Amino acid sequence: MNSEENESSFQFSNPSTKEAVFIINPNYVGKLSEVRTQKFSIKTRVEKGKYLDESEEKVRGSEVFVTVTNNESTTLSEDTPFLLRVTMGANFKWKEEDISKKQEELFLNVNGASLLMSYIRPLATLLTEQAEIQPQYIPFVNFTNKKS
Repeated sequence: MNSEENESSFQFSNPSTKEAVFIINPNYVGKLSEVRTQKFSIKTRVEKGKYLDESEEKVRGSEVFVTVTNNESTTLSEDTPFLLRVTMGANFKWKEEDISKKQEELFLNVNGASLLMSYIRPLATLLTEQAEIQPQYIPFVNFTNKKS
C-alpha cells in the first residue's frame, strides 16, 4: 500500500494541548500510594463544519476538542486524591465531494475524537507517573456508542 495513493481526503492539523492540569490534593484523607485507577469522564466538542478557502476545490473544515477529567470541578473534596484534566484539539478538513454529511459527522465524532484520545492517553500517564500515585491509564473508548 502506498500512503500517497491511498491518502484519505479527511485530514487533520497537528493536535495541540489546550489544557493540561494535574494537582495533587493536599487535603486528601487517604494514602496517595494506595490510590488506584480513577474513573474519567470524556467530553467531545465539534465546531460545525465550515467552508475553507482551498483553491478551487470545495473544502470543509471543523475543529474537534476532547477533554478527559476525573473531576468536573476544580474544587477538590477530601476524598478526591487529585485533579487531572487534559484537553486536546485539532482542525480537520476534507473535500466536500468525497465525504457525505453522514460520513462527516462520523469522521469528526468518532475518528477525530479517537485520534485526539491517542494524544491525551500518554500525556495523562506521563503526568501521573511522576507523582506519588499509581500511574493513570485511560482505557480505549468506543466513540460509536456515544451516551450523554
